[in-house]
Amino acid sequence: MLNYQNIRHERQWKSSTGLSEKQFHQLSQYFGETYEFFHGVSLSVKAERLETELLLKSHADCLFFVLFQLKNGLCYDNLGFLIGSDASNAQRNFELYVNILSLTLERQHLMPARNFENLDDFKEKIGSETEIIIDGVEHSTQRPKGYQEQKELYSGKKATHSQRVDNQ
Repeated sequence: MLNYQNIRHERQWKSSTGLSEKQFHQLSQYFGETYEFFHGVSLSVKAERLETELLLKSHADCLFFVLFQLKNGLCYDNLGFLIGSDASNAQRNFELYVNILSLTLERQHLMPARNFENLDDFKEKIGSETEIIIDGVEHSTQRPKGYQEQKELYSGKKATHSQRVDNQ
């Protein structure tokens, strides 16, 4: 069973969550506050109302679940297996708790800016930064018929045609 309490040293914390143990516990506290702010109840009260036993019993369990998935990118079948659930329940839990994590980071002013109204807003946000790193991927697409369209979509990677999509 997936459990952060089995982590023995800092290297395991970093490799499973991307955070140190101290950072994890601090974020866990904020995560719990955000959960209760938006849901109006704690996890334990929610479990009582649903008359069920939760697989992820604490805010720290929920946060570890999300961070572990973000760091490792498992399919939902495997993620469900790690928490003793099926894939659809693992996906629902992940989607719920990743939204809580996003709200937590926004409330703590730690969420990176992702959308800008215009170029001036973008320039204002980056200020005097000299280097910008963009996390993006390319998706294969069907080869267009016209030469100009082919030229615009040619990626240079393994002679494929693709469209760049920014991860957001």
